[in-house]
Amino acid sequence: MTCEIDTDAPEPEILFQDDYLVVLNKPAGLLVHPSWISPPNTPNLIKWLKQHFPADTFHTIHRLDRATSGVIVFVRNDKQAAQQMHQQFLDRRVSKTYLCVVRGWSDAEGTIDYP
Repeated sequence: MTCEIDTDAPEPEILFQDDYLVVLNKPAGLLVHPSWISPPNTPNLIKWLKQHFPADTFHTIHRLDRATSGVIVFVRNDKQAAQQMHQQFLDRRVSKTYLCVVRGWSDAEGTIDYP
């Protein structure tokens, strides 16, 4: 089974899975979950996960914007564990690194603090 993606992006890649977690490499162009801003049949990671793991319920721990690719974590079947992991993100106890492509020239190193 596959989940059709609106862009030429590849399907999500499973980076890790066990009885409690599924960690995916989300391609750019794919929604994490259904959204009111997209048509009802728009492909998303939750739909993809349900196709690949039909017996499981998935809880989103954090999200990535549709245009963003990267690693995303889902908890399988355990709402309490999902709430605890989500709280770790809210409390900023999880370290995240972002890489981006920019147009123009910048210093070789540094921080760009601009939306």
